[in-house]
Amino acid sequence: MSIISYNSYQKTIEKGESIFMKIAVASDKKMVSKHFGKCENFNFFEIIDGEIVSEEQIYNNLDCLSRALFLKDNNIEVVISGGMGKGASNELLSYGLKVIIGACGPARDVALEFYNGNLESTLIECNQGHHNKHGHSHKYCKCYNNHFNNK
Repeated sequence: MSIISYNSYQKTIEKGESIFMKIAVASDKKMVSKHFGKCENFNFFEIIDGEIVSEEQIYNNLDCLSRALFLKDNNIEVVISGGMGKGASNELLSYGLKVIIGACGPARDVALEFYNGNLESTLIECNQGHHNKHGHSHKYCKCYNNHFNNK
């Protein structure tokens, strides 16, 4: 038995066992949503040994706090979003889900980035509730720092 680490996420596996992970990305169609609480859908990705083996898009019709149980019931291990309020973040964490905040770009790419250990959370939560203007920018999104600058 060994422990693998993805940034601060750890998972125990048996020797020779494939590395499996199920990731949900809060999205607007196929792009990472700027805010978990306002996402149109979730993109679920099952990844085994670095390959996406299953992909599913689920329409989001749940309130913020019901989403955590829904994601847990769907065996999600990691939730990725552009932004997220403290209430939603705490609810996800209470179900044992790993939360990554500050992502942007295509959901599929972001899921693979996390799996490969190349995506870390900014840990900056939205603190203004469900207002249209949060009172802060999303400039800490990984895109602003290096995604588009490296192309």
